[in-house]
Amino acid sequence: MKKRIICFYIFLVLSVTTFTFILVQSGLSGSQSSEQSGWVSELFIKFVALINPDSCIVKNPEATHGVIRKLIGHFGLFAIGGVFTVLTFNFMKGSYKDKFKIKVISLFAIGLIFASISELIQLATPNRAFAFIDVLIDYVGYLSFGGLTYLFCWLHQRKKLKEKTT
Repeated sequence: MKKRIICFYIFLVLSVTTFTFILVQSGLSGSQSSEQSGWVSELFIKFVALINPDSCIVKNPEATHGVIRKLIGHFGLFAIGGVFTVLTFNFMKGSYKDKFKIKVISLFAIGLIFASISELIQLATPNRAFAFIDVLIDYVGYLSFGGLTYLFCWLHQRKKLKEKTT
């Protein structure tokens, strides 16, 4: 099998796995979700306490927990999903020029669809609620890291093209 096809399937599986994980996490109750992300916050707070015990992060752990949840649980997971989605599209058959518009529209749509679905699931989940700000945080994470990945892939392809012509 060609390297390109293998990479396509690897990144497709990683994309599907990431978004499946996100959707499953969206279906957890508020207490389950908080419990799962609590250890990350506690670890971060302990680390900051070693550096600066008088930090506002150490003195206000509840606020820190909320920020960590938004950064890792929303922005971070969708950033990973954006990277894997762009890499999946990068290894699809056809050149960027052939399907550029379709790929870009699809990439924008996939991020928005999954960000919206993950919040809509929470409408039916105990102690959870739909939050438009979370959709925005998810989508910004997806677009920013997906965009950086796309830029990196484009620059890499451009470099390879220049090397062929010289």
